[in-house]
Amino acid sequence: MDRVAQPYLGACRDLAREFGVYLACGTAPLPHFRPSGGRLVPDGGEVYNHAVILAPDGSLVGTADKVHLTTPEGPTGLDLSPGRLEDLRVYPTPVGDLAVATSLDAFRDDVIDRISRGGATVMLQPDANGSPWTDEEHEPPTGRDQPVAWLDSAWRAVRASPTLRYAVNPMVVGNLFEVAFDGQSAITAPDEEAPEPRGYVMTTPRAGFLRLVPWVEEGSDLDRLREAGRELAPRSGHPRENAYRTAVISADLHLPPQDRPPPAPRPHEEALSAYLGGEVTFEPSPARRVLRLAWPLVGAGLAAWGAGKLRRRRARGLLGLVGLLIVILAGL
Repeated sequence: MDRVAQPYLGACRDLAREFGVYLACGTAPLPHFRPSGGRLVPDGGEVYNHAVILAPDGSLVGTADKVHLTTPEGPTGLDLSPGRLEDLRVYPTPVGDLAVATSLDAFRDDVIDRISRGGATVMLQPDANGSPWTDEEHEPPTGRDQPVAWLDSAWRAVRASPTLRYAVNPMVVGNLFEVAFDGQSAITAPDEEAPEPRGYVMTTPRAGFLRLVPWVEEGSDLDRLREAGRELAPRSGHPRENAYRTAVISADLHLPPQDRPPPAPRPHEEALSAYLGGEVTFEPSPARRVLRLAWPLVGAGLAAWGAGKLRRRRARGLLGLVGLLIVILAGL
């Protein structure tokens, strides 16, 4: 997992420093780490859909594990571990008392109640919706068009919470191999701050959208909009394949005075802070570095030797295939 964590955290730290911003880094499949001999190592076998917030100097503000996993994230898919509801916390910053509700979490009342009781004023909803935007939703309750269902996340959260004033919902767009990622990024606010009627495609315009990225096509013909979503999808063969709309949105937020101390960091947050501060590394130990160098050589030797004997002896041929697999795995 260090090969995921190192570029993810390093790139986000550099971006926060370069632009001088508080940065919610999206999410990555990561375990919790602990320090060991100057290195960070996984603390247990669980892997979470893990979000990180950084300060303008690249230091850690806080983290959040996704609580409610989608079907592709669960046991029949990526086999991620769900985060614990009680571990979701609010992080006070000059840009709001921030809480993360990753994707499906923002639809769930227990999460909204948890971060509201913590005093969150700004909810961050990083999202990668892995299906055409104008299809029907895939998680229960099903049967609604996705843009209609999405009104139950960031837009509704601001109205349901006694403390939330804003919700920021950036959405990934673009085809990744066989998966279509699509949606409309939005910043939602109370009606009095965002009175201009706006709406997701396939929905009725309404107050509450401070900023909203238009979809690739507008109109009231739902069948046509569904077809447009399929035209964008991987392997559609249509000229519009992967021609999603990308945009940057921003807004000035009117935040209440900050009056809460930051929560004490959890052990895995202390571990990440130590890495971001240069106190520990993800670099492998000398013995592990030797093994990383040796395994591809061993595998290549087995593959070459076994391939030459494949026709005569199945066992040697099998060793050749094992060697090839070692080479592939060593490169991961």
